[in-house]
Amino acid sequence: MRKLLLGVVVLVLCGGVATYLAGVGGAEQGFETNNTDTTASDSIVADLIACSKSTPCMTEILQPYAVEAGPEAAILAVKKLGDTYAGGDYTCHTLYEFIARAVTEANGIVDYHNSECQFGYTHGVLYAMGETYDDIDTLLKDALAYCAGYLLYPDATNSPDLACHHGLGHALADVTYDDPLEAVRGCVRAFQEYYRGPVEREQDAIESCGDGVFMQYGDNSLVRAGFTISGVDGLGTSINPEDILGVCRSLDEVLSLPCYARLWKFIGPGATSRSAAAEACLEAKSERAIDRCFSGFGELFAWETNRTWPPDTAAQADEFAERTARECEQYARVLSCLHGVLGSTNSHLYAIDYEPELIPDPCAYVAAEYTDGCYDLVRETRRLNWDKTEGLDNAKNATTGGAAG
Repeated sequence: MRKLLLGVVVLVLCGGVATYLAGVGGAEQGFETNNTDTTASDSIVADLIACSKSTPCMTEILQPYAVEAGPEAAILAVKKLGDTYAGGDYTCHTLYEFIARAVTEANGIVDYHNSECQFGYTHGVLYAMGETYDDIDTLLKDALAYCAGYLLYPDATNSPDLACHHGLGHALADVTYDDPLEAVRGCVRAFQEYYRGPVEREQDAIESCGDGVFMQYGDNSLVRAGFTISGVDGLGTSINPEDILGVCRSLDEVLSLPCYARLWKFIGPGATSRSAAAEACLEAKSERAIDRCFSGFGELFAWETNRTWPPDTAAQADEFAERTARECEQYARVLSCLHGVLGSTNSHLYAIDYEPELIPDPCAYVAAEYTDGCYDLVRETRRLNWDKTEGLDNAKNATTGGAAG
């Protein structure tokens, strides 16, 4: 079985993970700071600071340190870095993930769990399993054993179990290599043969696992199209853009939803018209799947236009906001497109405590019939820093002439 080179990574755009986990109530991205524990090596933290927020640089430092000192010490170093770099443009989910991948590949599955930063560590353990295991049965048994008792519990008000299911989907995509149908069948087997949770949550579990499958296949497709994504070499799977619609059409409603939700990663890049390519979303098997599909194409627009992100001036923010409005107005689901753009940008900018005047406001430019719905999406995607509510409500008042809702 081939392995990815863990020491070689590139800057990541993880909006898909954030958007999906937020959609099922998952943990928010962010550092849980620790100002009193001084056990993390000061020299390691200094080296990380010297990386100037470069994810590849920090990963090269953290991975050998995690293998030597253990995952908890490496994660504490990341937390301290978060204190020093409040507002940094790196992603703690990615760093936790690569800490886990290094530790697991060097020492096997370590009895350590961490739920912070959108379960980055858990995803890393499962990624490593997918890169080293050769058969689905062994993977399912070991992966669910790792998650059991920690992430797999029947509490319908929480979704940390779904973070494990999503990570398992990544691993299944690696094990099955170029057979997404076999991978999603593994999702069904996982929660019908190996882990029987409450019936009312089984569909969520299978869907979340399927999302991990198609996200992984889709990331490989994006890398082959010229994108750079952390830990993805573009060679792990060979499904072609012209094949993906046939896969989506062949699946039932539950598993076709994540397939359509990630459709943009296969057929969007290089398309003459993103909005024309997105018309394929209309054949999805539920309204929810259609909305998720169009939202993905909005995310693609954000990825393809935010090459120098975040904006440095209010003029740059306004220019992006107006381009967003004009782009999404071309789609059959305007608000779904806006949701994808906002989910890929606003949640990140609020998480790093960005200046309010530099956060793009496409709602100020979109057609009047979509303005209220757009500002509702702004509130939904603004997951942190609720103290900025007043500023956004004032922006809505200036645009609509009405009272903020």
